[in-house]
Amino acid sequence: AVGVNTLISVGGDKVNSVTADLLQGSAVDWTAETKVVKEVVAGSKIVVAGKEAADTLSAAQDFVAQVRKV
Repeated sequence: AVGVNTLISVGGDKVNSVTADLLQGSAVDWTAETKVVKEVVAGSKIVVAGKEAADTLSAAQDFVAQVRKV
């Protein structure tokens, strides 16, 4: 949409370079977390990712469920 600058990056940092850039310097620890839905820049950049492909799918389902509540 015109004037909307929101970026949603889907996929883990090993397969998605945008996610890797967005998570650089963040506190995401893939040994402790298997999936993440994280707002990286308030209101404009969101990462939906997992440690493995199945984890990313689960994170995406969580994200969609959260959006539906709004």
